[in-house]
Parts: sequence; structure tokens; C-alpha cells
Amino acid sequence: MKTGKVLLFALLAAGFITPLNAQQPTEGWSNRGGWKYEVRENNDGEKDIWIIPESNPAAAKIMTSTGGWGNLRVHVSPDDKIIIVEDGGGSLGIHLRIFVAGAGIAEFVEDENFPLSDTVEAWALAKAGAPAGTFLGHRYIRVRGWSGDGSKLLVSIAGHEGELQIPGWFVIYDLGSGALSFDLDELNR
Repeated sequence: MKTGKVLLFALLAAGFITPLNAQQPTEGWSNRGGWKYEVRENNDGEKDIWIIPESNPAAAKIMTSTGGWGNLRVHVSPDDKIIIVEDGGGSLGIHLRIFVAGAGIAEFVEDENFPLSDTVEAWALAKAGAPAGTFLGHRYIRVRGWSGDGSKLLVSIAGHEGELQIPGWFVIYDLGSGALSFDLDELNR
């Protein structure tokens, strides 16, 4: 038992285990190059996510602002056309915000009607046998990976509402059709 505790402590000290609410680095590059994002604190104590063109940093634009309550993570699609932001935290839950590339290199527009989070939640509630009309007051949905072509996402969902518990299930979401699947080979395309 003592050896296990020592090993766990060593892993924590070495940084191999990340706290569940850890934020990602405050900047990252696009997958195909040409721009990067930066997360900067603003005067209101919230976070702004900036898109900065590599060729013209002065043309940087704020993509969005967020509270970023300890769970802010930015996921860029392999083709750089979609950015998904995990937003929220604590008892508020975590939801996904979808931003689609606009006309300019630093332009991403939020699609507030994109059904990803709601579709995955409805699937999880049905799987759990919840009655119609039920929703998770505390929904924790996260992006776990992209397919190679950027058309599908591996997402996880956990949450609770009263006695109902969703323990943490995984599903593949097709960004084009909204279909859900469980075939991991689809992520290798």
C-alpha cells in the first residue's frame, strides 16, 4: 500500500496526472498554420479568446468571451474550419460552444443552434431510461478527439438531475449529419 501511495505522489509531482478541472495552455496554433489562438484575461475577470493571423498580428480579433470557470478548453478541427470551446464549470456543468470559420482568416462565428450538446444529452437520457422531458441540470460534456478528416468527434457526457445519474459515457458525433455511432474505426478516417 505504501508503494502505491508513493507511486501516485511521484506521478502527481511529475505532472503525469492532470487535475480534472485543469485548463489547457493559454495559446495554441491552428493545425494547418496561418493563425493561432490566445486566451487572455479581460478587465471583467473573464477570458477572451483571440484569433491572431500569423502574417498580420495587428489584425487579431476576439472570437468570444467566456467566464472560463476552470474548465475552458479549446479544440481546433484538423482542417481549421471549426473551433469547439468547452465552457462552464463547477456545478454549472460544461457545455460545448461551436464556432465556424468565416470569410477572413481571423473570423470565427458562433453557431448557437448547433445541436451537438443537446443531441448527445438526449441520447444519454434515453439510454438511462429517463422519462420524456427530462434534462440534466448539471451536464458535463467534453470533446475527447477528432476523426482524422475532422468530420466526427468523440465526446463524453456525464451529469445528474435529482436521482438520475449519467456516469460518463462516450459516443461519436457526426458533425455533418448529427448521427451518433459507436464504431471507433470512424475516428480513423
